[in-house]
Amino acid sequence: MMHEIVLGGHLYLQLLKEKLDRWLLSLKFAILKRAKDKGKAFDLTPQVPYITYMYILHAIMYILYSAMHIRCNLFNWLKKI
Repeated sequence: MMHEIVLGGHLYLQLLKEKLDRWLLSLKFAILKRAKDKGKAFDLTPQVPYITYMYILHAIMYILYSAMHIRCNLFNWLKKI
C-alpha cells in the first residue's frame, strides 16, 4: 500500500494559491458588478493607474518570495531533526 506525502512547502503554496484564487474571483465579480451598474459608461482603464499594477505585481512577488523563504527555512529545520 502506498501513501502520498504532503510536504509543508507544497501544502503552504496550495493554500496560498487557493487564497489568491478566491481574491481574484472576488475582484472579478466586483468589476463585473460595477460594469453592470454603470452600463456603457463603464471603463476600467482610467480608474486603475499604471502604478497600481506595479504595486500588485510587487505584492505577488513578495508573497512568492516569502513562500520560498518559509519553505527553505522549514526544510533546513527538518534536516536538523
